[in-house]
Amino acid sequence: MRTVKQGARKPVKQEDRLGCAVASTAFVLGVSYQDALRLFKDGERKVKEQANFYCPEIVKILNEKGLNYSWAKLNEKNRQVIDYNLTIVFVEKSHKLPFGHFLARYK
Repeated sequence: MRTVKQGARKPVKQEDRLGCAVASTAFVLGVSYQDALRLFKDGERKVKEQANFYCPEIVKILNEKGLNYSWAKLNEKNRQVIDYNLTIVFVEKSHKLPFGHFLARYK
């Protein structure tokens, strides 16, 4: 699997109902959804059965691919990270998003 350098990115379609973390990771790495899915432990099962992708696992995958990612709950002190290119954000669970949702920011 080859990752792309900073620059133009193609959208990555979320192929599974619970695959937003996979699609966001694929987008940041510049790889296909299927390539990114293989990076997650039990990814095939997770996208079909239950929403159980977590920030630490995403960060671990990105760092293993040579990127420098960390995760933190957004607050007033670190709010500026939302504007960083290729930031992955988790939108908390709600009535409309019962499992929450991961999104990748791209400018």
